[in-house]
Amino acid sequence: MRRTSSVLVTATAAALMATPAIASAGNNTLVLDVIDSGSQTVQLAKLKASGGTPSLVTTPQQGVWASCAGWRPGKNKAVFTQQDRGAQTPSFGQSINLDGTGQTVVKNTTGVYCLSSNAAGSLFGWVGFSDGKESVGVIKPNGNKKRTLAATKKDALFGAAISPDGKRLAYTKVVYEAGGGVQSS
Repeated sequence: MRRTSSVLVTATAAALMATPAIASAGNNTLVLDVIDSGSQTVQLAKLKASGGTPSLVTTPQQGVWASCAGWRPGKNKAVFTQQDRGAQTPSFGQSINLDGTGQTVVKNTTGVYCLSSNAAGSLFGWVGFSDGKESVGVIKPNGNKKRTLAATKKDALFGAAISPDGKRLAYTKVVYEAGGGVQSS
């Protein structure tokens, strides 16, 4: 599977702008984070790999962000995280059909701000807050067997990406040096 690190999409009719998170949804479809200009929120959208105008998968609500798009293989579904930034509630994982129906919460994902799926769709990698620490780990799609694999109180963790076979988890760790500068990432 080819991964694309960024995409530039121009969409005038839908007034959407692409942001970096992107994943292949099979059938030559990409799922990505977009900015909905009407609600001024980040939303989940789909786009044909051949180009065109992205169409929203999630329904914009004022202050509610749907971000960190990921594909759930074999299910014609996407995974993402949702947060009501107006109410400042913790983020949590969601699953949704690519036609916008069937949106469900992934249990035990409060505080998770990024999900990714292995090739079989049987395991999610996650990054978020757990026990007061930035953490990274794995969880089953039904919310069972959540495991923390690494945690830190002083560094920042971003963008979990689980390997197709589910045996490895890649993520970005930003290490801060004394005084607030970034030491490495």
